[in-house]
Amino acid sequence: MHKTLTEKERKMYLFFGEEVLNQAIKNIENYNCIYHSLINGEFVFKQDKGFYREGLVHPDSTGVSKYQFSFFDKFGPIGDFKRDTLKEVAESLVEYGYIPMLEEDVQLLNSSEAVAHFKIPSTYFSLIKEKK
Repeated sequence: MHKTLTEKERKMYLFFGEEVLNQAIKNIENYNCIYHSLINGEFVFKQDKGFYREGLVHPDSTGVSKYQFSFFDKFGPIGDFKRDTLKEVAESLVEYGYIPMLEEDVQLLNSSEAVAHFKIPSTYFSLIKEKK
């Protein structure tokens, strides 16, 4: 689901300052990039503000939700969240400061130490994409 700022939203953000408006625009652009990646079957993301982290979207291992995002630092798994739609996943990834990355650029998820006790569900590669 592609997002844009309405004129009303633009004016509201601008009321709080140009920096706030620019951040809102950047967040929407990042959301659109993340959502586009997800619907195209690209499920690996990175966060490099502060500490470098990588994560991947996969089917929820508990079956409670449709999707789970598990993220790692250089020491191993540090957290996850579960969502029911790719739209919700994209919104959460923006909140957490993640951006899409190419699988060939993965550093942590290829490290046996970082993922030693984490098993990617066998259904990861058959994750069914949501329709737009």
